[in-house]
Amino acid sequence: MSNCSFTLRSTRLRDSSGNIVMDEQFYLNNDTYTEALKDILHCFAFGNSIWRKNMTIRKECGSYISFNFFLNGDAEIQYESRKLTAHAGDLLVAQFRNGFTVKTGPSGMARKQCLLLSYTPVQAAICRQLFPEDLTLVHLPHPGRIRKILDEIAGNVSGDTCEMDLLCQMLMFLQELRNQLYSRHKPEPLVQAIRFLTQQGNARIRRKELAEHCGISISSLNRLFRDHLGCSPGQYMIQQRLELAARLLMLHNGNIKQIAYEAGFSSPMFFSREFRQHYGMTPSEFRHKQFYPAGVISSRQPPQS
Repeated sequence: MSNCSFTLRSTRLRDSSGNIVMDEQFYLNNDTYTEALKDILHCFAFGNSIWRKNMTIRKECGSYISFNFFLNGDAEIQYESRKLTAHAGDLLVAQFRNGFTVKTGPSGMARKQCLLLSYTPVQAAICRQLFPEDLTLVHLPHPGRIRKILDEIAGNVSGDTCEMDLLCQMLMFLQELRNQLYSRHKPEPLVQAIRFLTQQGNARIRRKELAEHCGISISSLNRLFRDHLGCSPGQYMIQQRLELAARLLMLHNGNIKQIAYEAGFSSPMFFSREFRQHYGMTPSEFRHKQFYPAGVISSRQPPQS
């Protein structure tokens, strides 16, 4: 697997009086990514940003989604009619299409790590589920886990960057973020159910078994999933298997039918239909973008049909 490269760029923003209101150091992707991975999950940039005092940002950034993990300080963000206050350990997920204003707290500054991901078919499917609004503030129950993954990404982009290592780290970040989102303010039986399904991986779990594990009835289990996740337990398990299948398609060149079975699907035809509905392309098309990007001759072995 080839490497991708990043260039460090520093930016300092001043207000009309000459006061520093923002310092940024970002590693910008030089677009040396394999074209296929840009269609799957593409790191546009990663870096650190310090907001100082008050400022207004007028630029649009609707072409990517920004994950801002606050390391210290406080900041009030005004975006359109919404006003949110972020503290240390919070994660601000932004898909700004218009300008926004920032007011820092008593310390006069807010320091954060920033991961910017370009929109891709895979990422768009994930973001539609997790972040339907342009601006989402997440009070993380376990911020240390997110910080650890972001630190690993920082170490990767600042040196020789293996694109597959970076891809895996970004997938880990999104998986951990989703797990923490699902566990916030959720009834304990639902948290137990999600944890149990995650631990079981691709194993086929019946609703009765899942309900018994959580100590509730099947009807209560169905109601918890619909009320809090917007889907049935069965639909949730299908989503889990589809995401596992997508990772297998990216990392292995085995038979697609076999991958369907490994991901927990009993019918390859059902798997292909659900995969296309979820990701907007067939499993073959999804992997073809990785193995045979336009204009690039792959050194990897061709996938088996």
